[in-house]
Amino acid sequence: MNIYQNNAFRVLGLLTNASTQDIVSRAEEIKAKKSVDVHDVYEYDFTWLGPLDRSEENISSAVQRLEDPVRRIKQELSWFWVQSQDDKDALAWMTRNRPKSAVDIWLKAGGISVSDLVTAQKDFNPPVTPESLTALHNLFVLLQAVLLRNELIAGKGTGMIMLLDNTEQAEKDWAIALKIFNFLHDNPKFLELVQKRISGLQDRRLQNLSLEEIKESALNNALSAHFYLITRALEKRDVQMLDKHIEILENADMPEELYKSGLNLVLNSRIAHMNSLNEEFNRERKAIDDKGDGALYKSLFYKYRDSGKPLIEDGKIIDRRGMTDFMLSQEKFAKSFHQLSWKLNKTGDSVGALEILGEAYKNLKSDALRLECQNDAASILKDAIQQYGSEATRRIHNPAAQGKASVEDFLGIKIQYLEKVNSLFSVGKTFMTEPLQGALRDFVAAELKIISLEVKDKYQAQELAQNILQEAVDWASAAKKEEFKKELENIKKDWVKADLPVSGKKKDASPKENQPIRWAVAAMVVIAIVLGVRNSMIPPSSHGPTVRIAPSAV
Repeated sequence: MNIYQNNAFRVLGLLTNASTQDIVSRAEEIKAKKSVDVHDVYEYDFTWLGPLDRSEENISSAVQRLEDPVRRIKQELSWFWVQSQDDKDALAWMTRNRPKSAVDIWLKAGGISVSDLVTAQKDFNPPVTPESLTALHNLFVLLQAVLLRNELIAGKGTGMIMLLDNTEQAEKDWAIALKIFNFLHDNPKFLELVQKRISGLQDRRLQNLSLEEIKESALNNALSAHFYLITRALEKRDVQMLDKHIEILENADMPEELYKSGLNLVLNSRIAHMNSLNEEFNRERKAIDDKGDGALYKSLFYKYRDSGKPLIEDGKIIDRRGMTDFMLSQEKFAKSFHQLSWKLNKTGDSVGALEILGEAYKNLKSDALRLECQNDAASILKDAIQQYGSEATRRIHNPAAQGKASVEDFLGIKIQYLEKVNSLFSVGKTFMTEPLQGALRDFVAAELKIISLEVKDKYQAQELAQNILQEAVDWASAAKKEEFKKELENIKKDWVKADLPVSGKKKDASPKENQPIRWAVAAMVVIAIVLGVRNSMIPPSSHGPTVRIAPSAV
């Protein structure tokens, strides 16, 4: 709500020195005239501030706000006070649609100039008298009310009201208003004026109202204009207005708890929506747990990831410090995804589990929860790499045991292994700290070494064994590279001692027996040349060596 445009005193066309009788009489007068379709304009309507809502409901609301002494004080803090003739003169100019003239009077009465406000640092030192402090209060209210009015009509073709000639941008005017506010509410003399207004109401209900409560209420009023504009900008997707007012608030001198509560109000509907999504997600997940179906788990993840994404994006735009209740709701949502990732991993879908875990990780703020995700991802990655290696070794043994081993069989097994590994590295990159990446690369290198030795023993193909061990060298971390290089050199020496040719089989083997292997090696060379120009899924410098695609895909 626009606290200036809809201030209870403005709704009734009164000033803050109005008595209870004045308030009741004016409300009855407005209602009576409306019943015969008469709509009067009162002296202190200040129509240039924007539309006035004088519906019966709003008139009743204004009376209720002013009949309650605590709420009345809050309304007075966001409207104009009359302390001196200067205030009366300034208000007279405002009734004639000349707010700029009122600014000039209050600047002079407050003992400051526009230059003081624009060029001074945080602190400035105007005179401290009841008259000057009241003038500064009125100046603050007028600046805030007009700035809010200007923001609301921007782009609608309505004329802007300029109050401070020497400022170049509205952001500066907002900052000037907050500078005046901070000066007033840090000043004991101003707080004495507030206390005097409280005492003047002579209402026992104000006995327990502390000045700290008043200061907090006043600050809430001062900042509410910004939160109101941020809410509107979020709904309209006006990024420029959002950035402007969030930056103003970020630079404002205010308690963090007050900033948090204001942002919570902005995000209130999104907090409720996020909590509702999380409850629905967990209900649906429990309904499919008994089936243990990986496809159902992934479908559920994609559905709720897409539903939550717009809410999370809005939360990031508004809550740039990660301090609101929205972050708590977002973390609950992320923890639900974390649980789902383990359930999917149990179905054998390591890549899918890592994808879900990555989504959970990026939406967590707690360092402890993020570390838990990292550790779980490391476990999934290590287990999957070893599992893929074991599967590859078993596939090598099967054709060898049946006497059907061939280079083409092995080439396909090795390529499929590396494709799976590269998929893991790609989807798990969110968690790839340098130590973890090094450890995982060494796991891959070790599995490739095992496979290369199987080839050496079962296939007697030197070039193929050397090739796969070279890939192990490429995958190995810097700490392990030398170890794998030595292994490669040892294999080369063994083959030289055995007097075996590049293509395998001993030299006394007949040409006819060697021919199929020669063809296979020739085919491998052609494949290597063709595939040499293709990019790997993950370059050796960051995620592993070049992946060779299976012959059937070429």
